[in-house]
Parts: sequence; C-alpha cells; structure tokens
Amino acid sequence: YLASCMYCHGFYGVAGGGAPDLRGSAMAANEQAFSQVLLKGTLQSRGMPVFDDLSEQQVEEIYHYIRLRTHEASALKEKEQ
Repeated sequence: YLASCMYCHGFYGVAGGGAPDLRGSAMAANEQAFSQVLLKGTLQSRGMPVFDDLSEQQVEEIYHYIRLRTHEASALKEKEQ
C-alpha cells in the first residue's frame, strides 16, 4: 500500500486529496473488482493508473489492508456513538 497507493489515497487509506477514501469505496469492497482496477485498469478513464506490475499476491495483500482499515474505522465510529 505504501509504495503504490498512499501518495494518492492517503495514509491508512484515508483520502488525502484528489483520490477517494478507499475505506468507503464500493470497488475496494469487492476483491475481484478491486483486482480488475489495479491489474486491468478498469478505472483508467477516471484517472486511476493501472498497476499491472503488481502480482496477484500483492493485490490481495493491498485489498486485505484496505478491508482492515475499513473495519477499524467502522469500529471506531461505533465506539464513539
């Protein structure tokens, strides 16, 4: 995540500007769709670069990292209520 995603999507997946917060992204919630975005460039027309140099294993690890951050954010929100 740090090497490929953080610059645009922010530290811990929290949006830092022009790219969306991945913790709330429907695309990042679906592993197959997420893989297509990274490896096949399905969102290139919207400014998301293709990362076809990543392995399937790396994509899976990034996916699980984002899901972890999503669950942590949800738990924190529940705790604050």
